[in-house]
Order: sequence, then structure tokens, then C-alpha cells
Amino acid sequence: MALLRLEEVLRIKRHNLGNNNEDVANTLFTMGIVHNAMRDSKVASEYFEEAYNVFLAAGCPQDHPQVTKLEKLLRLRKPENKRLW
Repeated sequence: MALLRLEEVLRIKRHNLGNNNEDVANTLFTMGIVHNAMRDSKVASEYFEEAYNVFLAAGCPQDHPQVTKLEKLLRLRKPENKRLW
């Protein structure tokens, strides 16, 4: 149910704000967190990667808190780092 709501929120934000907007990136990040909590790491990683790219496209600096978190998450999820978790 939560994911359906988030998908609708994402659709509306993209329609109203465009794709390269920090609010859109935050919604994508949240969707990744929900998928991660559901132990769907593949889909979570896809949302995290898209969120990361949207944050950068929206002009957020590399030291932006969400960008930093996403860089760490994506680095840990690379296949060569799977042994870490």
C-alpha cells in the first residue's frame, strides 16, 4: 500500500516539477528505503541509483547529505563488496 502511494506521489511530482528535481530524488530515495526494508535489494539499488543521478542532475553538490548517503549505499551494494554484508 505504501509503495502504491509513493508511486503516485512520484508520478505527480515528476509531472509538476520535472524529472531533475530534489523532491523527485527524495521520493526515489524513500522508495529505495521501503524496498530495502522489504529485503528487495535489487529494486532498492535501482531506486537508490536513480535517486543519486537525479540529485546530481538537480544541481545538488557532492557533499549534500543525501548524495553522500547514496554514494555509500551504492558502493556497498557493488558485487565486489557483497562479502561485507
